[in-house]
Amino acid sequence: MRQLILFILLISFNINSSGQNDSCWSVLIHKANKFEYRSDMRTFNNSGFFLYRNCIYDFKLRNGNIYSGRLTDIKSDSLFFTNFPTYNISIKSNSQLDTFGIHYTQLEKIFLIKDWSSEARKTINLDNYNFVFVKDTLTNIIESKWGKVFSEQLTDNELIPRLSHPGITYHYDFNGKLYYHSGIKPLGPNLIQRHLRYDPVRDIWYFYLKEIEN
Repeated sequence: MRQLILFILLISFNINSSGQNDSCWSVLIHKANKFEYRSDMRTFNNSGFFLYRNCIYDFKLRNGNIYSGRLTDIKSDSLFFTNFPTYNISIKSNSQLDTFGIHYTQLEKIFLIKDWSSEARKTINLDNYNFVFVKDTLTNIIESKWGKVFSEQLTDNELIPRLSHPGITYHYDFNGKLYYHSGIKPLGPNLIQRHLRYDPVRDIWYFYLKEIEN
């Protein structure tokens, strides 16, 4: 827990000290009394992981609704998701692509797909997890990749990141259905560089955190 307090203080101290106005909300999820800062905070771990914008999450709400949606935004106590990963999938489901916001306490479970053919999955019950919302200088977004899935294609497919059991995997929409792209290995860990900076106005030193994607 002392590590968690120190980590949050470093982020807050960095923002307040540097006077940045381009900070945004991030959310850290960790099991009670088990926080540990890792070099890869995108993948699931009981000790803590961040949620990332544009990433697909498979989850269940406390009202029983189950979604596979992209995280579009994070506020001080709320998360905003799309109800489907893509427009084509929403049409295939005879519905409309939309965005909805939920209070974090409405999240009941997160599913981590293990096998794409059988859709075997690991279920994470969030009752025993803490949600920590902080202002951050990092945008916490995983960008989509683009590429041709089939050789005869004229245009590229959007390859969308998704939190899965192996890590962050990439998926594409084909005829209104989501498929795993086996040509891209699960996303490796990000490196977090800590730069010590001096603020002459306040006469203090502070840490600046910079995320570098491998």
